[in-house]
Amino acid sequence: MRGDEVGMTGSAASAPSPTWVGVIAAGVLFAFGLLGCVATGLCAAVASESDAMAVAYIGVPLALGGVVAPVIAALFRRSQPALAIGMPIGCGCATIVTGVVGVVVFFTAIWPSL
Repeated sequence: MRGDEVGMTGSAASAPSPTWVGVIAAGVLFAFGLLGCVATGLCAAVASESDAMAVAYIGVPLALGGVVAPVIAALFRRSQPALAIGMPIGCGCATIVTGVVGVVVFFTAIWPSL
């Protein structure tokens, strides 16, 4: 019999499933996304427009990654452990990189012409 069929005791039995790592990572990205939104909003309310634009280079991509990662974590939670861990982290980080490129293009190419 395997150890998990008998009923394990000790730290191995109380250890969380490895797929919770993806959920926890998605939660951390979501928290950083909320922090990015708050920082961008506060900077826009208190400081100048150029300061708010500078903060938005980081805040907006973090917010986008923080929204995508929990959604992907919920979709892949019951998948293989490698997918359940890697997909939220990978998609969140890819969204952050894409968001940085999008914000840079917006503020350098589109914003001045508005």
